[in-house]
Amino acid sequence: MSRGSHLTKEEQAQIRAFKIAGWSNRMISSKLKRSLNCINQFINNPDHYERMKNTGAPKKLTERDKRGIVRLASNTMKSCNDIKNELGLNISKTTVWRAIDQSPEIVRAKLVPAPRLTLRHKDNRLTFAKANMATDWDKIIFSDEKKFNLDGPDGYNSYWHDIRKDQLRFPKRNFGGGRVMIMLPSTSANHQKIGSKATKSKFWIGQRVLLILIRWKTYGELVRRVYAQGKKYDTVDQLKDAIETEWNKIDKNYLKRLVDSMPNRLYDVISKHGGPTKY
Repeated sequence: MSRGSHLTKEEQAQIRAFKIAGWSNRMISSKLKRSLNCINQFINNPDHYERMKNTGAPKKLTERDKRGIVRLASNTMKSCNDIKNELGLNISKTTVWRAIDQSPEIVRAKLVPAPRLTLRHKDNRLTFAKANMATDWDKIIFSDEKKFNLDGPDGYNSYWHDIRKDQLRFPKRNFGGGRVMIMLPSTSANHQKIGSKATKSKFWIGQRVLLILIRWKTYGELVRRVYAQGKKYDTVDQLKDAIETEWNKIDKNYLKRLVDSMPNRLYDVISKHGGPTKY
């Protein structure tokens, strides 16, 4: 049976007038052709008629509690239980998690890796940054090395899996696995082709900019190119050729921008008193 319509404003005024005149609820119901229950509900509480009732269980958290939870969770590694206990809330950890999840300002994020710096490290970094603020980095030579595997970089084993298809396999060489170690003595002024005058598993790559503070940005770009779309190699010579080819494709302006960022990097080290920076 469907619910009847609510009383109109005119009907509500008539009911009030009939009650003042001494009519019973049943007489009013018969006169207006409305159910007795409808008339009773209006007469019992006319000021709150048609207002929605607050149904369901009462809320366990006030707005103040929610703000406190978000404040404690902000940029910390505290668990939901830690936050609950610190605020003295008699709620479950799921309720705490729900309050955090509903906040638009808080999102779950991975910690950004950074070197573990002791006080001595910070002092040395700060001294180095202050001493080199006026350095012409185009004239500085740095060198570094990087290992490349035939089967892809270490930890390179993720992909988008379609659950309707068979899983992809990641072949590994248990014995006799091949790898190449490259060396990059580099400046921003010179550019030479890759040579192979090192050992069988190590060779020199042409002189281009690679500063010790930005080497992983350069290496990251080279690794993405060499192993694009999960590419693997059968021999060390194939891997060497691929490294040389992709290295020569890297835009020199990209490397120049990394060099030009050195003053900003040093300024950040100084402003952080030798501590970790966004770089």
